[in-house]
Amino acid sequence: MRNVLTCSLAAALLLGACSQEPREGESADDFAARIGGGDTGQAGPQPTLTPSVQPTADAQGNKFDAGAWFVTEDAQVARAMFGAPQSEPVLTLACSQGSRTLLVSRAGAAEAAGDYRIAAGGQTTTIRLDPAGGEIPELAGSAPADAPVFVAMGEKGQSATVTGPDGTTLRVPTSAAIRRVLTACGVNL
Repeated sequence: MRNVLTCSLAAALLLGACSQEPREGESADDFAARIGGGDTGQAGPQPTLTPSVQPTADAQGNKFDAGAWFVTEDAQVARAMFGAPQSEPVLTLACSQGSRTLLVSRAGAAEAAGDYRIAAGGQTTTIRLDPAGGEIPELAGSAPADAPVFVAMGEKGQSATVTGPDGTTLRVPTSAAIRRVLTACGVNL
């Protein structure tokens, strides 16, 4: 009986030491340090946000180019950009609010201008990309935002390719985030 009482008392003391409540007379900094919050002013450890797992290949085993989709949106323009974090995108789909025209931009020099074939989900379209004239070498063109190939690019779990006139292919995963851009264009999905 005495061992049970001793163990119960020890357990109560250990639980009290782990309490998420400040102790009487304990400063906020001491409380935060005791429960692992450091001097952040918040109780508990800082949360760590982890990105979702990015696919590296399509269902047939074809490797995707390195990068991920990032979406930005404001009152005028919505953009879906594919590329490595903190670098210039290699592919951008952008739309002015309600314009129903999608601007497609591909990283590349002027000599790569020409007709580009875009394919996704069994849908294809060809779009003329010409030098965009900015500081960074880029080719751009436009197409109707409601083209079936762009709608297919907004379906998660597929593969999309952008093939240039020289046969060079950019392979990217499709992304539901692209639907935000299409919706901004006025496409009913």
